[in-house]
Amino acid sequence: MLGEMERRPGSLELEQALEQFRQKCMAVAGLREKRLERVKNAEPF
Repeated sequence: MLGEMERRPGSLELEQALEQFRQKCMAVAGLREKRLERVKNAEPF
């Protein structure tokens, strides 16, 4: 991990890494929302 940080990535590489990170965050947020909805639907009120 440290070796990765020491190596200076090109702007394109950095852009791709950011895009992957963004997509992962979106996926995690989507899963969390679905889970919250399921919990809400399970509530009696």
